[in-house]
Amino acid sequence: MSFRANLQYLRAQRNLTQERLAMLLGVSRQAISKWESEKAYPEMDKLLMICDLFGCTLDDLVLGDVSRPAASASAAGSSNVDSSAETASPLAASSKTAGIIAPIAELA
Repeated sequence: MSFRANLQYLRAQRNLTQERLAMLLGVSRQAISKWESEKAYPEMDKLLMICDLFGCTLDDLVLGDVSRPAASASAAGSSNVDSSAETASPLAASSKTAGIIAPIAELA
């Protein structure tokens, strides 16, 4: 799957509108629309925030298939990767991201 398809899938799974996701990421709704139409791509800090929000890896978000994360990890040969490194993300500890993750958790 492409980044576009992965973002649309993740957003649909959480019942998030483009506008709501844009608010959570601190971008415009038009930015989300451009990402989903492959007219533009998010900067690295936004990609990392998306990964934190949806609990996926950057590899899965950009190159993989987030609808089947275990299959993507196996296909990439990274099924033995220690997942504790993901939870130690500097974004997970930031107050900006902490304020975003709480509303997302409530939607699940």
